[in-house]
Amino acid sequence: MKSNNVQRRRLLQATVSIFLSGTILSTVTESTTAQTDFGGWLSDTSNYDGTVVERTGQNEVIITVGAEGNGGSFAFDPPAVAVSSGTTVIWEWTGKGGGHTIAEENGRFESQSSSNEGYIFEHTFESGGIVRYLCKPHSPLGMRGVIDVRDADGETSSPSSRNTEQADSPTPEPTDASLTTQTETSPPTPNSSQSFGSVLTALLAGIFSTEALVVVGISIIVVLIVQTWPEDE
Repeated sequence: MKSNNVQRRRLLQATVSIFLSGTILSTVTESTTAQTDFGGWLSDTSNYDGTVVERTGQNEVIITVGAEGNGGSFAFDPPAVAVSSGTTVIWEWTGKGGGHTIAEENGRFESQSSSNEGYIFEHTFESGGIVRYLCKPHSPLGMRGVIDVRDADGETSSPSSRNTEQADSPTPEPTDASLTTQTETSPPTPNSSQSFGSVLTALLAGIFSTEALVVVGISIIVVLIVQTWPEDE
C-alpha cells in the first residue's frame, strides 16, 4: 500500500510540474509576441517576420515605399527599423503600387500622396520612442511600419519626434503609455519587513499575467498538499 501511495504521489508531482512549465512557457511566448508585433500594429503586414532591422548609429536611414508585400507593391522595406535619436529617416518611393503616403498614427507628421519614383519624404526623430506609421490608402492591406527610436544609452523611451519641415512645432506628448510605464518601473527592493512570499509575488507580477500567477499559485498549493500527504503504513 505504501508503495502505491508513493507512486501516485510521484505521478501527481510530475503532472503538476509539466502543467506549470507549459503555462509559464506559453505566457512568456505570448508576451514576446505582443512586443515584436508592437501591440498588433504589424500583425497583418506580410513582409514583417518579427525582425527589427538594426540601423542605430547612422545619421540617415532610407526606407523604401512601395516595396513588394501585402499582395503587391504595398509595403515599407524594412517595415520595422531601429534608429538612434537624432536620425533622419528618408522614405523613398519606388513608383509602384499607386499613390502612397506616410502618416504617423496620431497625425504628428504626414506626407503628400505620390506615385512618382524617386519622391522622398524626410522626418527627423529627436528622442527615443516607438513611432507607428502607415500608408493611408493601403493600411487595410497591411502597409504599415514602425520606427524604434533609441536614445544614446540604447534604450527606447517615450516617443517624441520633430518633422524637419516643422522645426518650431511643440513637442508631442508620449504616444506609447505602456512603454513609458515599463521604463519607469523598477522591481521592488526587498527589506526585512517584507515576507519572501510578497517579494516573490511582486517580482512575478512584473513578468507574468494575472492569469498565469493564479495558475502558478494553484500549482504550488497542489504540490504542497502532495508533499504533506500522509503515508499509509
